[in-house]
Formats: sequence, structure tokens, C-alpha cells
Amino acid sequence: MKIQNVGVRPYFYNSKKSKNVGNAVKENKMYGQFASDKVSFGSINKSMCYSRICNPAQEAIEKEEYRQKLLSAYFSKVYDKSGNPVVCPDGEVKTELDKSIVDKLDKSNFEFELPMGQGVFRGPIKQAIINFMVSDDRLPDGFCGVLHGTSKENLASILSHGPNLRNARNTAFGPGMYFALCEADAQDYSPAKLKADVVRAEHANGQRGKFVRLNECFYNKITTPEVYNALDKILDIEPEPTEYDPLRPSYIPTVKYEIPTRVLDEYCRNIINNDLGIDVAYATAPYHNTCLVVFNPDSIVNMSDYSQDEDDFLKKAFSSFPLW
Repeated sequence: MKIQNVGVRPYFYNSKKSKNVGNAVKENKMYGQFASDKVSFGSINKSMCYSRICNPAQEAIEKEEYRQKLLSAYFSKVYDKSGNPVVCPDGEVKTELDKSIVDKLDKSNFEFELPMGQGVFRGPIKQAIINFMVSDDRLPDGFCGVLHGTSKENLASILSHGPNLRNARNTAFGPGMYFALCEADAQDYSPAKLKADVVRAEHANGQRGKFVRLNECFYNKITTPEVYNALDKILDIEPEPTEYDPLRPSYIPTVKYEIPTRVLDEYCRNIINNDLGIDVAYATAPYHNTCLVVFNPDSIVNMSDYSQDEDDFLKKAFSSFPLW
């Protein structure tokens, strides 16, 4: 048995020099991994003897490196006036959607159905968002004590470094961070809850952001297989090979599948927040809980761990009872 490294992914193969290596490999026959395994896979040639052996921790590192490599073709680093890369609070270098990608998407036509039976839209996504996403802008300036369900690890990151809207995975109403208006709606989301106030923030132009009501599940109409297939062509994403390659990492198609989603979410979020000046949206639709969608992280203030706040409240409440 001989091990050869290909990058960081080793594989076993039947070498001419390894004809007597116990029960693992014999001539042109491959047996089970252990000597006690007597199951033969039959007579196979050398090219069929390859088998990937993956270290989960190393696999995760490779997957993230591959993701960043692909994203670098569509996202550019942001530099300050001195020419130094801008670093986010979490230590990551700040990036933005490349201008060439934005220009391509601005000029590309898509086709999808509009909500509430308004017909079929044909044209640039930017035009659809501007014309059809908002149904009302007569809303209050903010909400207090709203809740965002998340993991304990992500909650710790938000409290330490601030919210990162790119980590948001719920996009039914748009690519933002979602908040429930009451505990009942946030109850089953996840084990940890972020409590915060959501307000209209002040933008670079001196104006305050808008608080609007969304046109039902408009964003769901954009995120369709047909739109993503069109994005694959616009972004020149390499199609998956038709033949199976046992040495090809399984994460490659998964990561490639993420790229159009990340690009579209970033593109639309920029239109919503930068072009339309929308910070927060009130969203409701059949079969969906009413919620707030935040498109500007600066609109999320007074953040705290709701579970800890609840524990402190209960301790304070019970401490006021006399002990019998």
C-alpha cells in the first residue's frame, strides 16, 4: 500500500512495487481497507483503484479557501484614502461587488412573475426592485425589543463585531437580517436570540434611511431556478462535468452553487439600501410570520443577549419573593 499526496488530498493506489502488501492490495484485485475485510471488489485496473481520503477539518479549510477564490472574481477589496485595505470589525478585509459585475447585471434582462398576480416582468432586476418591491412607506421610525433567532456562536460574533448581513440565510422577503416582533414568532427559530432596537439610520448624504412595507414575497419571485441559470451564464460560472471524478472534492459543486446566490443578494441589497435608501422593511405574507427585514446594519442598535436578559429578569423577579 502506498500513499501519494495530491495537494492535501491523499489517495491509495496499486503500485507495481506493492504486489505483496498483505490483504490490502493484491495484484489487480482490491480488498477492503483492513486485513480482516475479505470482501473483494473484483478485478480492476490501476485507474480504478483511486479512493479519496478526507480529513473533515482539512476539508472545511479547503472548502473555505475555494469559496474565497471564486468570490474574488466577483468581489473587490475596498481601500481607504491611503490605499490600505479596509478591515471589518471581525478582522476580515472589506469587499464590495465588482463594478464590472454590477454593470453586467444592470444591463441584463430577466423574466419572472410578479407577486399578487401583477403579471410577468421582463427586464433588469434593478428596475423590478425600484418599481414593484415597496408597497407603502408610511411606517414608524423604528421598533424596540425585536428578536433575531440565531446560533450561540453567531450571537457571540454579532455582539462582539456587529451584524454581518452577508451571513443571513433567510431571503423570503429580501437579503437582510430578520427580526420577529414578538417572542412567540422567534420561539422556534434557534436556541439563541438577539434582542435589539431597529431604527432609521443616518446615511452618508445626511438623510435618514426609509422604513417601508414590502410587496409580499416579491424577492421570492426573483430567486427562481430560471434566474439563477441566467446568472450562471452572465457570471461565466463553469458548468459541472458530466463524467464522475472520484478524486474531485464533493464541496466544489456546493460552493459553485452558492456564487449566484451571493452575487444576487449583494446586488439587490445595494439597490435596496444605497439606491432606494431603505434601511428596514415591514414584511408579511400568507404562511409567513410578520417580521422586520434590516438591509442596513447601522439600523440595528442596543443589542443584547435576550436569553441572558430573560435570566436576569427572572432572577430579579424571584428575588423579590419572600422565602418561607
